[in-house]
This record gives sequence, C-alpha cells and structure tokens, in this order.
Amino acid sequence: MALNFKNFSQNLKFLRKEKGYTQTKLGELTGVSKQTIISYEKGTTIPNGNILEALLSALEATPEELFGTANLRFASEKELLELYKKRADFNVKAGVLDEDEFRRLIDEELDLEGRGTLELFKLINYFYDMQIKEASKTLNYDLESYLDDIYFDLSVSEKDVTLEDIKKANLKKFE
Repeated sequence: MALNFKNFSQNLKFLRKEKGYTQTKLGELTGVSKQTIISYEKGTTIPNGNILEALLSALEATPEELFGTANLRFASEKELLELYKKRADFNVKAGVLDEDEFRRLIDEELDLEGRGTLELFKLINYFYDMQIKEASKTLNYDLESYLDDIYFDLSVSEKDVTLEDIKKANLKKFE
C-alpha cells in the first residue's frame, strides 16, 4: 500500500470526528498538543512512528483507513459494498468461502440500516480478514501435510539424508 499523505490528513480528520473527539481530546489520547493534531489535519506535518501507533489506537483504525488511497469521507456505501462484493466473489470462486456461508453472513451481518460509512468499511474489512485467515489455515494445513510427507519419505530411508535425497523427495511430490 502506497502511503498517501493527502488522504492521511483528510482521513485523520474524518476518523477523529467519527469517534466524536475534539482535536484537544485526540491530542491528549496520543500525547501531543492540539496544535500538532491541527498540523496533521492540515497536512503540514506528519506523525512519527510512535505517534502514528497512538493515533491508530485512539481512533481504533487500521493503517489502510488512515493512509488509504481513497478518502473515506467521500466513499459511499455503494462503493464500499462493491469493494466487498469484489473481494467476496473472488474468495467464493477460490473456494475460500462457501457461497451459502457468504449469503448467510450477508443476511446476518450486513444490515445497512443505521450503519455509518466508517462502520460499514470496518465490517467489510472484518469479513475480508476472516476470509484471508480461513485461506491461510487451509494453506498452512496443506503445507504441513506436504512437509510431513517429505519428512516421512526421508525418515524411511536408513541411510544418511543428503541434499540430493531432499531434492529427490521434493521432485517425487510433483510427479
């Protein structure tokens, strides 16, 4: 993700207001002055790593929300839903998320009534993260199974294992 400092300034202000914080309150939560928060929001300065972490924590935001390439203030619910739909369609096609499970999640969780744009954005990211974690579990299981097979193939042999043995075992897996 490329850092976009123009969006950082705008998104910082949007996220602060979404949380109901004044510039003074956000400054207190992050250990900086009100004037520093103002300069971040104007785009005249940027925070260092420690302050950035404090901002993310105080705003309960992700780096993508703070530095994202899109300005959250102008993102419509329709745009956010389209983003989620694209991500979800990919994961359904890839077999990461069962289509019935996807529909159930949509029916149960994606109640748009009364949701703000930021809340919807966070919900979309939650579903996406959940799908990535599920895919990761599957990949980890496949990798562990593959490595167990290689280990078994090598341990069956009574001779000393050499690099050549490992290469042969690896090649057998792909035949």
